[in-house]
Amino acid sequence: GDSHTVFEAFETTLAEIDQEIGQRIQGMKKAQESRGWEQSSPALVVIRGDRTADKIKAEVTFQLRAEATDAAEAGLQAGTLPGGPTAIGVHMGLRTTLAESDAALDAWIKEQGKSPRGDARWYVFVNRTGDSNEPEAVPEAELKTLLYQPVE
Repeated sequence: GDSHTVFEAFETTLAEIDQEIGQRIQGMKKAQESRGWEQSSPALVVIRGDRTADKIKAEVTFQLRAEATDAAEAGLQAGTLPGGPTAIGVHMGLRTTLAESDAALDAWIKEQGKSPRGDARWYVFVNRTGDSNEPEAVPEAELKTLLYQPVE
């Protein structure tokens, strides 16, 4: 079934998305800790609509074990991610080249006789570049992103 989420929506570019996400996750983690929300997966980035636009509509999203009825008090929104069949892809490298992996996943979905369900695709940014003292920081070529697309 569907999973409960709490999210913050924003507009950004793929070139700036890592920095935007890092800042927003920190604020969301503070809200999560102060409210006792139980996160059920790593943070996700949901992109809605045209993923190739100059400015994309994105959401930093935490999946939760229960509904966040007090999300608005934390300046966030409560929502859901759809359950059901989902195609999964892997992208290696810069986020600015995600369009290549998006296109490959779209082609694979079509080859399977399926079609995307809904206007959202979500991403798990497994690691990131940054200060070499951060344990999750990696060179740009080793950036790993998981792509999730609900299908029907």
